[in-house]
Amino acid sequence: MSVCFDEPTIDDLLGDSLTQGLMQADGVDVAALERMLRGMASDRTAALARNHRAPGRNGRVSTQQVAFV
Repeated sequence: MSVCFDEPTIDDLLGDSLTQGLMQADGVDVAALERMLRGMASDRTAALARNHRAPGRNGRVSTQQVAFV
């Protein structure tokens, strides 16, 4: 039996009441954190897309697909 869990999205994490309470207690700038996380996700998606187009060591193109929200 295998179990698969989807990773939470940025919206899921930032919308969680426990996460919001912790961020408020720690004085986190939510807007700045969201910009940083979305920028990192965008950069990673772009890097994966570049690698997806580049041939691998065996000369084949990767078929792995990754999505970020």
